[in-house]
Formats: sequence, structure tokens, C-alpha cells
Amino acid sequence: HRHAVERMRVDDALLDEALRGGLPPVYALARMKEVWYYMIWLFPDSAKLCKALNKSRDLPAYRDAVSALFAQAAFDPAARFQGPPSGSPGAS
Repeated sequence: HRHAVERMRVDDALLDEALRGGLPPVYALARMKEVWYYMIWLFPDSAKLCKALNKSRDLPAYRDAVSALFAQAAFDPAARFQGPPSGSPGAS
């Protein structure tokens, strides 16, 4: 649980710093979704919650999706990025 809380703080800090640095919210949201492309592997069996995160179109929806992910999904600190899901662009 401690690792999940730390990871949530990192997510909040990255987003807040991007916005403070002058990045428009739509671009900050796109950057955070790129980060989550790699971080989602830390939450096995979270496809539905991940879908909500990917479908978010504004910062409030994004923050709600991230909060739901941290609150409802099992966090596996030992998990590692395993490449793109099969069937997605870039998958072998």
C-alpha cells in the first residue's frame, strides 16, 4: 500500500509540475497518459479502470480515473513493463 501511495504522489507531482511549467492542460493530460502507458503494468487486472483513464478528456476526469485506479486496483510493486499488449501497434 505504501508503494501505491508513493506512486500516486509521483503522478500528482508530475502533473502539477507540467501545469506549473506552462504546459497547456490538454498537453499535460497527453503526457500523463504516456507515463501511464508504462505504469499501468503495476496494476494487473485493471483493464476497466485503465480504459477510464485512457478515455479521460480533461483533468478532472483524469484525476478521477487515477484516484479510482489507486483506490480499487491491486498494486504490484514488483511488476515490470512487458511491452505493448498483443494486437496493439508496436506489438510483435
